[in-house]
Amino acid sequence: MESEMLALVARIWRDVLAVETIEPTDDFFELGGHSLLGSQVLARLGKETGARLSLRLFAECPTLESFAHAVDAEVRAGRR
Repeated sequence: MESEMLALVARIWRDVLAVETIEPTDDFFELGGHSLLGSQVLARLGKETGARLSLRLFAECPTLESFAHAVDAEVRAGRR
């Protein structure tokens, strides 16, 4: 499931940040992300996964890979 989550988050980040390519080690903020764009990402992830996520997640996990891993963990915890 984690690779599926990485692909989902990567797609959403690419759309929201208007970038063509993204790597697992890319940082949301270094790609031009900010709190308003972060809110858009979280809203889309909420629709896709049902997870309720906090903006704090971007500060704690700013890279694509770490963010996707954290989202995956939240989704799994919510489905127990």
